[in-house]
Amino acid sequence: MLVNEIFHSIQGEGKFIGLNTIFIRLLGCNLHCSWCDTPYAWDFTGKLGKKFNPRVEGHNLSTKEVMQEIEKYNSFSITISGGEPLLQQEAIAELVSQVSHLSHIETNGTIIPNAQLANRIDFWSVSPKLVSSSDPIEKRMNYNALYFFNQLPNSIFKFVIQNEEDFKEVLFLKDQIKISAPKIYLMAEGKTTQEQNDRAKSVIELCKEYGFNYSPRVHVLIYGLKRGV
Repeated sequence: MLVNEIFHSIQGEGKFIGLNTIFIRLLGCNLHCSWCDTPYAWDFTGKLGKKFNPRVEGHNLSTKEVMQEIEKYNSFSITISGGEPLLQQEAIAELVSQVSHLSHIETNGTIIPNAQLANRIDFWSVSPKLVSSSDPIEKRMNYNALYFFNQLPNSIFKFVIQNEEDFKEVLFLKDQIKISAPKIYLMAEGKTTQEQNDRAKSVIELCKEYGFNYSPRVHVLIYGLKRGV
């Protein structure tokens, strides 16, 4: 398993804000969003073979090594993120089959999980990337994958909103994929507290109007861009 970092924190966004969880951030991503706050997880080229340090990116860990890190923390939940974790489906399936923790995956929704993995995950947080991400639509949107995730009873959709074009795309996806309003969470884009606060009010008003949920990004509001917290 190609691991960027492992750390203990609380879930900062989405349906389970405040959840005590262990984050397993995997390396590698198939997208390169312009406003990404974890670009250090994009690429792992040339970074393997180092002595393991969960605070330093670029480590190829066995399932046993990951489990040893997990066991250091007082938590009943793991959150597997990236990058894009579904680039490493077999490794994730092996891990979740051997731990008793609740399992959460945060994905950009471009890759369909295989049946072995889909049936083992307790909760899916799907975050399709919108216009402001600057990635071409043919890379950032896989409608078949989004249809698949929408059929799962244990999934939600999180959307980062920077501008009006982003929100128009949310409405398109809601109608195209048939996503129910209670499954939709909107988040104001921003890497700092000020940037988030500047956009939060307008995003909250959209949630109220359309019956969507609003999610702050608590970890950014408290810690900024600090890693491993």
